[in-house]
Amino acid sequence: GFSLSVLALFTGSIGGALAGLGVGAGVMGLGIMSVKTWKAGGSSAPFAALVGLVAAWLSVYSYQHLTSGAILYGASGMLSAAMAGFIVYNLAAGGNPKPSKEAEA
Repeated sequence: GFSLSVLALFTGSIGGALAGLGVGAGVMGLGIMSVKTWKAGGSSAPFAALVGLVAAWLSVYSYQHLTSGAILYGASGMLSAAMAGFIVYNLAAGGNPKPSKEAEA
């Protein structure tokens, strides 16, 4: 999200920059809620799945705009695809382990 905001600023699109900031802030919010839920002993899988969907959407969006000649969209798309791939792997592997009691002490 944030990388697309930077790209939008380079192209002069203030609306695109604001949209990218919104997506980035949404992903950060999901991450914060995920960590809080995980620390409380709950499953962070729903939050991870939502972030994975956003990352997958960003990779497709970046790929579609790569044809316009902006090579920075390729870098953003690859990072988003890598993030989506990691989240799919994490979810398939059972998610993050529960926090241990020793770590809290």
